[in-house]
Amino acid sequence: MKSMHALLSIPFIQRSLFLVPVVGILTLTTAQTGLTKEPHDPVHDVQWYKTHEADRKSTLAKCHNNPGQLALTPNCINAEKAARELTASAPSTPPPPLPEQSLADMRKEALNEKPKK
Repeated sequence: MKSMHALLSIPFIQRSLFLVPVVGILTLTTAQTGLTKEPHDPVHDVQWYKTHEADRKSTLAKCHNNPGQLALTPNCINAEKAARELTASAPSTPPPPLPEQSLADMRKEALNEKPKK
């Protein structure tokens, strides 16, 4: 039986021993790049989503439709934060205008009394 040194001296085995780790590293690198949740979507920041309403709504619809896979992706997080910030900073609805009559006059009218002028 040949010794291990004799086996390693064969060029095919030497090349194989070199190629196995290289192929393994390339395989792992390629496999990891396929793990991204949004392979074709560029990542946008919160400010971008604040200024692009249609894209924000579209992204939020996708995120809410598939939260198990997309909820923790950068675009879903940024779109959600932009929506929250816009909602928090939106002006509240103004109160209805005050009536021209005073409350006392309205009360008297309701009680069929003659209001003062």
